[in-house]
Amino acid sequence: AARGIEGHAAAVSRRLKIRHIKIWQINKNMTKIILSDSYYNLFDILLEQLDGVNQAEGSNLIFCEEKSSLTVERKICAKFNGSFNTEVYSFGNFMRVHCPSNKTLTKEGSSMVVKKLLKELPLSTLGLGKEIAPSLYELIAQLKSASVTVSDLEKATVSVNGILKNKLIDVVKIYRAYEEYLTASGVSDQSQALSRFPELIESMPEIKGANVFLVGYTGLTKQNLQGVKALIKNARSFTAILPFITAPEDLQYYYNNVICHLQQCRQHNLS
Repeated sequence: AARGIEGHAAAVSRRLKIRHIKIWQINKNMTKIILSDSYYNLFDILLEQLDGVNQAEGSNLIFCEEKSSLTVERKICAKFNGSFNTEVYSFGNFMRVHCPSNKTLTKEGSSMVVKKLLKELPLSTLGLGKEIAPSLYELIAQLKSASVTVSDLEKATVSVNGILKNKLIDVVKIYRAYEEYLTASGVSDQSQALSRFPELIESMPEIKGANVFLVGYTGLTKQNLQGVKALIKNARSFTAILPFITAPEDLQYYYNNVICHLQQCRQHNLS
């Protein structure tokens, strides 16, 4: 079970002048979870952790949301005057670099497919507004990341009525047609590419010597969690640096869906 490292947390807090840092270590220091009360403090905590890693003990591999990757890179370069043993990726960018494919649609390409389908399908509630195609694709991507299939969504239409039912039926039509298009065209999308992430990690011997950091995620989909499991299993060490959610209802959800999953991933892989 995870145990609080109160003295270590207090020392880190004093050095960085940041309040409310909580640190858990799992299984002999190889997996660590750090929570801070501010999203913006996460990057300073990351720098502190990187500063404590001996460069002779392997490379550093940092995963963060795509919107944060440039900020992380700049802070690392400013702190360490550049770093040749540290790489920063989102999950998607890691796949594009290490498993490139000309048969994988970009987000823009997938949105164009959805736009085409919107014009072709008989829909009762979804219009052809300028923003609807990208939004619908994002919805489909979220459903796929959560392992919600067309069949699952179709079953959900039975339990609702009225305009919500009609909207859900339209989404099912788009989702099904989108999946059929991918199959018929012999291409994949970003979600399907990410599903290959665990297999890629398993096949990369350099991961064995890497110190992996997961920074800034406020939620992890089922698809992300499969990737996290592979990282924890294969990396030299794994550190999650995450924002601490203060609202009680949000904190309970966050703990159940992120922290417990990370703990279970490590325990499962060592059992």
